[in-house]
Amino acid sequence: MRFPIDHISYHPTPTHLSYEDILKWYKWFYHPSNMVCSIVTNLPFSKIISILKRTRFMDPPSKECPQLPFAFPKPMMALEPMSNQLGKACIRYIQKKGVAATVLAMGFRTCGIQSPDRYPLMVLQQILNGFSGRLFTDLRTKRGLTYSSVCVVDFNEYAGYFQVRVLTDPHRLVQDDHSGVLPVLVHMIKELQKKGVTAEEVRHAKGGLKGTYLLNLQSNDAIATYNGSQIILTNQPPKVPFQDVYDTYLAKVTKAEIDRVIKTYLCKANLLVGILYDHAVSKKKIEDNVDQLE
Repeated sequence: MRFPIDHISYHPTPTHLSYEDILKWYKWFYHPSNMVCSIVTNLPFSKIISILKRTRFMDPPSKECPQLPFAFPKPMMALEPMSNQLGKACIRYIQKKGVAATVLAMGFRTCGIQSPDRYPLMVLQQILNGFSGRLFTDLRTKRGLTYSSVCVVDFNEYAGYFQVRVLTDPHRLVQDDHSGVLPVLVHMIKELQKKGVTAEEVRHAKGGLKGTYLLNLQSNDAIATYNGSQIILTNQPPKVPFQDVYDTYLAKVTKAEIDRVIKTYLCKANLLVGILYDHAVSKKKIEDNVDQLE
């Protein structure tokens, strides 16, 4: 934080972006007509409008919208498979000196925010997370392989991701006896592809999600973020209020729906593996394990 890394003068290597280019980008994106103001308050709406009228937020859209350098005229919507033409999964190795533990991230590209598939994926995330979840049970409780493990999901305008991220000892990533963190994760995903989840896991996951939503109802930040992100990503107000999301969508998720999204998204064609390490890793062993996924 001591260095001005967000100032172009800090970067001595010439880039194709000039200060003037960055200024144009800023003026193109950051203007009132391109903003969403999400407010949770007990003040009347008329009072909010009177406050906003004293700012530039209520200014009409600018008629000037020049084509910016390096900008696409429209979004590129074609999503190619993550795997390459040989059918092997994409694996990225990042070596960083001084890193004590190895970080392994297995991410699968999934659906966008308007897809109903995001709700079964959220329940699946809950099944994997927590002290009684599959990740902690298989990796930590039974085998003592990891320092931490977590499953993260996110959904954006056109696509999302489902990621499993673990922190482990460098020598436990893939061990000589063909055990280790990566083989266990690959086996776990293959078992999910083959057998799916259990009805008991679905019931427990829904209970956890219901508790989380009840707690978030006390948070103005959570409600404001939900309302604002829905408008930004879908260009329309939320169809369902935040307080009704669980009952409307998550409570109705079935085991069959979760098993279906597992087979749809948790496959090698959607997979990207990232490994951050210091000590040498056996890339062949890693690639052999990942290639076992279907």
